[in-house]
Amino acid sequence: MRQLIFAALLFCSAAVGAAPVKWVLDGVTFADGYSAEGSFTYDMATSEYSEISITTYGVDGWGTHYDQIHPQQPAVTDTLPVNDGGTFFFGLSFVDSLTDDGGTVDLLTLQGHPFQTVEGPCGINGCTGPDADFANNRYVTSGSVRAVPVPAAAWLFGSALAGLGWIRRKQTV
Repeated sequence: MRQLIFAALLFCSAAVGAAPVKWVLDGVTFADGYSAEGSFTYDMATSEYSEISITTYGVDGWGTHYDQIHPQQPAVTDTLPVNDGGTFFFGLSFVDSLTDDGGTVDLLTLQGHPFQTVEGPCGINGCTGPDADFANNRYVTSGSVRAVPVPAAAWLFGSALAGLGWIRRKQTV
């Protein structure tokens, strides 16, 4: 019976670890004083982003909401290119690849790096990235993304399963 309980708990913990992870922007600021907040979900098993909801904003009210992956740019484990439907582009680049393990991952803020985290208007040749007129782009100077902890429901489910196994064991003794 102990082996059955142990196997069930091991299965539950593996299933929880393989679930997509929700990432939240943390302390993202641009060189011009603007900020970004929001979240997205990343599934390492399928290398897919979903549930994107990121907003950039400033004191003058200017801002853009991003809710989709950029259709002309591939999203990979260390880059998330998003757009607002064709007017603005926001490319989030991560220092390390996102994983199912969670934690915190810094945004790439190295000035002049080709994959620096940047927001800008789409170029005249379509929205394949920020405008070539770099004066119109916003560069991120600090920030990271952090994984949201595993929901309490997952731990509750594992505890309930262990409790049921314990009760069953008591009944058979």
